[in-house]
Amino acid sequence: MLKNIQLTSDEVVRLKNRRFDYGGESVIVKSDIPNIVYKIYRESITPEERENKQKKLELVTDRKIKFITQPQGVLMCDGKIVGHAYDYDIDDMPMLIAPLSVKDKIFYFRQIKMILNYFKRNGI
Repeated sequence: MLKNIQLTSDEVVRLKNRRFDYGGESVIVKSDIPNIVYKIYRESITPEERENKQKKLELVTDRKIKFITQPQGVLMCDGKIVGHAYDYDIDDMPMLIAPLSVKDKIFYFRQIKMILNYFKRNGI
């Protein structure tokens, strides 16, 4: 189970001004904690999308999938999930440019496909 990290609405606004990367439904921001970044959802994300994201992250966390960055906490503001906290290592290379063999990359992509199919079958 992920720990809850309580943020005020003022903290969320302040943190969003520290963004250093973007995702489809979120911004990646530097937290006040060394080596931790926050992925904060955009206001346009629906409650259903938030719930689905939470379910996916709980499954990833429970299964401890080694090639997927594990969330370290759930960001909460006014009783709703606004994002997640992750470890951040500036020297960590993304999987696609890591020195993996073609065979290893195919293996990991198949694992990702299995996970995504599981989510789809279970309505997540």
